[in-house]
Amino acid sequence: MNATDLLFLDPEERAKLYVEEQTKRRLLAGGLSPINLSTAENVLIFDQLKQLFEQPLDFTEADAGYVSKTRRDKLHELIANFLSDSYGLSGGMRLVRDNVVGLSGVSAALESLAFSLCSPGDTVLTPAPCWQGFDWCFRYRPKVKLVKFPPKSDRPFELTPDAVIDAYNKEDPKPRVLLLTNPDNPLGVNHKKETLEKIYEWVMRETEMHIISDEIYFNSQVAQPRVKFTSAFGLRAYRGSEDRIHVVWGFSKDFGLSGFRAGFVITRADNVIKSLMERRMYFFSPFTSLPNMMVIDKLLEHDQGRYIRQLTAEYKSALTRQFSVTRGEMERRKIKFYDQSEAAQFLWLDLSEYLDSAPDCPDPIMYSEITDERERKLDCYIRKEAGVVLLPGQVLSSPVPGWFRLCLTCKNLDVITEAVNRIADALGKLAPN
Repeated sequence: MNATDLLFLDPEERAKLYVEEQTKRRLLAGGLSPINLSTAENVLIFDQLKQLFEQPLDFTEADAGYVSKTRRDKLHELIANFLSDSYGLSGGMRLVRDNVVGLSGVSAALESLAFSLCSPGDTVLTPAPCWQGFDWCFRYRPKVKLVKFPPKSDRPFELTPDAVIDAYNKEDPKPRVLLLTNPDNPLGVNHKKETLEKIYEWVMRETEMHIISDEIYFNSQVAQPRVKFTSAFGLRAYRGSEDRIHVVWGFSKDFGLSGFRAGFVITRADNVIKSLMERRMYFFSPFTSLPNMMVIDKLLEHDQGRYIRQLTAEYKSALTRQFSVTRGEMERRKIKFYDQSEAAQFLWLDLSEYLDSAPDCPDPIMYSEITDERERKLDCYIRKEAGVVLLPGQVLSSPVPGWFRLCLTCKNLDVITEAVNRIADALGKLAPN
């Protein structure tokens, strides 16, 4: 792996390439087979999807061409119904076809909203730590200034209204958008409804900002979480402010279809929908014909819509077990983690007590985003000694060094537990602070 190979790769893509190369070397030289737990993917319902998608397709000439408006409209209507049911929306709150635009993944949905809501040089606020991909969604082509603000709370990382207000007041000119992720990546938490109500109410009352709620993980919920997920659509503050609150969601995480690039902007703001259509965002960042066909025929319409509801229930059951067993193994092996984590697909590991213990480990090209030399050494040590790839917190703009994201849905449970034990064994050779 050389610097040229990595120059344009996202950190999660770098991790995949690293594991591929290390696996080849292991086959030649022996040693631990590397396990990549850094990439946010979901294999928990792959067997069900494989069985369904292997069934014959009624592929027509039209399916090989551009997606027609009729086909797009059908997809948007089915998604509006599915999300309305999943969010528990009723009556006049139910979404309709014209509230939805399908695009090539949630990253494309976010970028499209950046073009629609912002001008070059405008500011978008988002709490840190956060997904590293927000940088390219907002900064690279829309040319928006992305300001990542730390929490302002006695509890580490907890989102608070005060943190939002403080970040807003520091910016001049004033920010155009507040971007929130719920459930949170990388924390793996559902934000409390009362906290969201206060933030949304303040933003709508005291500012001219729009809010984008990234809800890509909203179906990734354990059974009976301590903090129940609340969508932006379920907030009291949403009523009357529909033109300034927008949601994005997609099939990548909740349904393990990241390669399909199937994402959606969901908004009642007619001017935003009009902007997306007039700019031809659906054409330049398209939901392509084959994923369109597969999602409609194999998921949304299969068995008159009953199958996707069944699949969602099966996923919740599998995710609950994966969380429970993995957390239990972490506790048994005395690996610290953020104790509020129980949503999305992550555990947020606190390995800060080992920051001063990891030996020097030359690794100049893996994660250039890490600015704390101690975190770089610890990350390298875990990869070399345990053969496990995590995503370092500073890649995710963590304001505190020594935290790492572990994705617990990207491998089957036996592989996850093996990785946890490898990490524990490796850490056991270090002296904690």
